[in-house]
Amino acid sequence: MTRTYSENPKIQSFYEEHGAFVTIPDTDWLLFEDGAKLERISGGVGVGVMMPPPRDNWEGAKLVAQYFEIIAQAADDAFHEFREYCRGNGVTRASVNSPQQKIDHLKKLKGRATAAHAKLRKAKNEMKELTPFWMVQRKKDEAAERRRRQNFLNEVEQIQL
Repeated sequence: MTRTYSENPKIQSFYEEHGAFVTIPDTDWLLFEDGAKLERISGGVGVGVMMPPPRDNWEGAKLVAQYFEIIAQAADDAFHEFREYCRGNGVTRASVNSPQQKIDHLKKLKGRATAAHAKLRKAKNEMKELTPFWMVQRKKDEAAERRRRQNFLNEVEQIQL
């Protein structure tokens, strides 16, 4: 979400080519909107691996969905934190003073969260459409096996002395 450029032309062009990015929680990786990834090392000072978006459409769609999931979570968090601030709990970095400014800001945060979730749904639908047939079939087979096993266990439980 924040622009960070390096003096290294190769790294700078990577940022420019892949656009907006987020930090993958609990990792040193940046994830770009197009599915590219960049590893930060040494507390964000250096750069490790630079990975372009995957060639496989489904793998790329998974990363794009992950990107929008992080965006949606951040938007949700911002909304909930500010709403708690308006309720008198916590602090905020937003420079809003009047009650109307607070309401307007809260509505703006709600709009951002709603838009982020719409993009996330779209990305997940794209990922679902690109899921390889064998994966879909395996999930169906596993679900059918779980149902068969559960039916068997239910039947066993019904047989009493």
